[in-house]
Amino acid sequence: MKFYAPLFLASLFVAAQCFYVPEEWLKKHGYNVKKNTSSRHLHGKNRINPKKSGGDVIPVGPFSDDFTQWLETAGYADYNFPSLHLGINASYGGKEFKDQELKHNPVIFIHGNSDGALDDGTEFSSGFSATIKYFLSKGYTSAELYAVTWGDRKLDKSFTRIHSCATLKRLRKFVEAVMEYTNVEQVDIIAHSMGVTLARQIIKGGAVLDLTEICELGRTIKYNVKTFLGIAAANYGLCMCDIDTATKLPVCGVRVGFFPGSSCKKHEDSSVSCASATKQDKCEPSYSHILMGINGDIPEFFGSMVREGENIFSFWSEEDEIVGSNSVWGRKTSFIPLSNGFKVFPNMKHHQLKTDTVAEQYKAIVECTV
Repeated sequence: MKFYAPLFLASLFVAAQCFYVPEEWLKKHGYNVKKNTSSRHLHGKNRINPKKSGGDVIPVGPFSDDFTQWLETAGYADYNFPSLHLGINASYGGKEFKDQELKHNPVIFIHGNSDGALDDGTEFSSGFSATIKYFLSKGYTSAELYAVTWGDRKLDKSFTRIHSCATLKRLRKFVEAVMEYTNVEQVDIIAHSMGVTLARQIIKGGAVLDLTEICELGRTIKYNVKTFLGIAAANYGLCMCDIDTATKLPVCGVRVGFFPGSSCKKHEDSSVSCASATKQDKCEPSYSHILMGINGDIPEFFGSMVREGENIFSFWSEEDEIVGSNSVWGRKTSFIPLSNGFKVFPNMKHHQLKTDTVAEQYKAIVECTV
């Protein structure tokens, strides 16, 4: 079993994707925490065309004028998808003109905890700029690439975030809006970290019970997703979210957080732990209610598990400083059940799995293989 000392030293203050870590700790362990303040301010009119700088194509938000105006007239204004109060990089996508034709299925990007649509200048908030840049270089246009920000991108609030009805309903509506705007029957979805489990729930649809309300997301949209790619997910929770942490930090919560379960059914004497258990132990713990619902482990309440698309792929690293070795009670927590394929990247950190695998992401979407 691998032991990740820096991560456990911060066990009560979780790192960006799932936990809050003080800036002093981040700096000590080599993270870039310098803010890029220029991305926090609006400069002139909305921009949709890629900005060229030193020969590179850089995606620049917010949404195109055409998409922004369409959202306002089509009944989506109240969802505030552009989130301009967070800056121009809080959204991306849209046609340059009304009758622009699409040559590819639209790709929708769903980020993780404390991240955003595009790069905001810190390691934990790099958005999907790198992926969008790569797709643009391969012939995609902004009319075929869509990203929105959920949450306020504040790292010090990362431990408070859950799979809430508010977030799920807003993301579900965003997917519906993109499909309606582009007039397509299918989209592709790439999600990272907490964005993976959020995306899986909005695709599944149905009822959700969070800490304050019960909400209905509607019918499943699994048939409307061609390819679903999940990167660095925690589908079975995180070992760091033990029962003590789950009672203190909402993000680790038992109902709508990343609680992995507290014991192995086959080894009630605690001879195995969350991280040391193997597949042969057949632990079958009772873990986060929402994750069990997504994975079809409590069908009597939340229905059976659904395929999130025609093609499903999972990416992860066993050196991920957030997810750790990826083993949670003997299961790979980043493996999406029913995946058509998966790819394990050696020696990659949590956000590197998003920013440094763009060619592999493109292959998964375009060639439907890994």
